[in-house]
Amino acid sequence: MARVYATVAEARALSGLPLTDEAAAAHDLRRAARLIDRVLLSAVYPVDADGYPTDEALRELLRDLSAEQLVFWDETGDATGATVGGSGGSIGDVSLPGGNSAKPSPDDRQRARLSPDVADTLRSSELVRFRVAGY
Repeated sequence: MARVYATVAEARALSGLPLTDEAAAAHDLRRAARLIDRVLLSAVYPVDADGYPTDEALRELLRDLSAEQLVFWDETGDATGATVGGSGGSIGDVSLPGGNSAKPSPDDRQRARLSPDVADTLRSSELVRFRVAGY
């Protein structure tokens, strides 16, 4: 079973989001945990039999970051990274912003899914001691 670092009630309290659809919020919290776990793939810390950190401060940090990730997705409206790269171009003399015509890489999409605040916090927590590809 996938790990989840925050309950819907905790995420609601921490994020300030209404999270009225419990099932959707629970789904998003599972997705947030998977994304955070992907960043922490090479991090080393003690875990219990279910893979959760045994250190209470780390558990609280991951809970808080899960809620922050939901805020980011709510603010950007993009939990998939689908809007990365934009679709700029031109029509006649009119140029539309949005980047270049190159297709975004999987790393670009991955970076777009992760909240910059979550990434910064994980980097400064000393859990991620080197740059992880895609973040």
